[in-house]
Amino acid sequence: MGEEGSLNLPCDCSLSVTLDGINYSDCEEDFKIYSNDIYLTAVNPKCGSVVGGSQVTLSIEIDAVTATCLKDLKIGFQPKGKKLHSDSSKTKHQSIEQQTNSRRNLNEQESNDAWTCAEGFYENGCIIATVPHIASYDPENMTYSVDLALNG
Repeated sequence: MGEEGSLNLPCDCSLSVTLDGINYSDCEEDFKIYSNDIYLTAVNPKCGSVVGGSQVTLSIEIDAVTATCLKDLKIGFQPKGKKLHSDSSKTKHQSIEQQTNSRRNLNEQESNDAWTCAEGFYENGCIIATVPHIASYDPENMTYSVDLALNG
């Protein structure tokens, strides 16, 4: 242990699994718990084709021990819902029900947009992947969520 309360991560963690809440089976493989102290420091290149295919490099700040465990990286891309433009005069005159329905429609749109995934790999402090073709590409909505699944 280093600092007080810190772990030497990643750690092997033994799991027991149940399907009925009564009978447990020990897993044969250990589960890895990795550090939450992973930070994106740069994205290169700064632009790419709308049809996908660009190789993107995500520079990350990560401890050396956790880096040794990065395998089977999956990178998911999902369009975010269009932002509601708040016109304060219009919003004041909308009923609470209309405002609630607008937010609900936005949330449903976000949940209906599927993730498009690509495989990546870790090398020398960088995660490298080829940006996939986004089937639901909308030139009016250029905001995406990107999720890095560190171990598939």
